Amino acid sequence: MPIECIVNVAVPDEKIRVRLDRRTKIEGRKNASDQAVIQNRIDAYTSKSEPCLAYCQKTGLVRNISGLGTIEDVFFRIQSEHA
Repeated sequence: MPIECIVNVAVPDEKIRVRLDRRTKIEGRKNASDQAVIQNRIDAYTSKSEPCLAYCQKTGLVRNISGLGTIEDVFFRIQSEHA
């Protein structure tokens, strides 16, 4: 089965930091609220995933979706793009 699309849910780094910090408070994961740990996760994404995304964008299959808003908002955007 061929790939129909690649969904890239884009969220600015600062929003990622806020979300991870909030999630660590909810889940009680102390080390995950460490700013160095969060930055390491962002850096890992940038160094490992973004080159792959750049390659895939050449295929015309990448659909960039804003990851801002509620879970329902993002889900609706993904559904709308894939419809």
